[in-house]
Amino acid sequence: MKTYHFVRVLLLLLLVMAASPGAIGLDRNANSLNDVWELLYGPLQSGGDEDGDGVTNQQESAAGTNPFDPASRPPQLEIFNGAPSLVRLDWLSAPGKRYQLISRTNPA
Repeated sequence: MKTYHFVRVLLLLLLVMAASPGAIGLDRNANSLNDVWELLYGPLQSGGDEDGDGVTNQQESAAGTNPFDPASRPPQLEIFNGAPSLVRLDWLSAPGKRYQLISRTNPA
């Protein structure tokens, strides 16, 4: 019973760490995959595509999506042009992930 409780606490701690801002950099084995994500989905090749959705495991790891579910994909950005100086950006967000828009007046 104590072992089961310890494992639950450890998994909960790892999930909290995965949701933290610096979690994307948690890659102690340097294989380009988040270590907590690997604990959830198993050891996978970073360039592989387990679910055949066209998104690599490295991209799925960075987005926190399920590599075995083709419907679970990183957010796709849609750009809508409005008035001459107006643009709308839409995307689906994932729980526990942060998004940042960066703009500049000079595209160079």
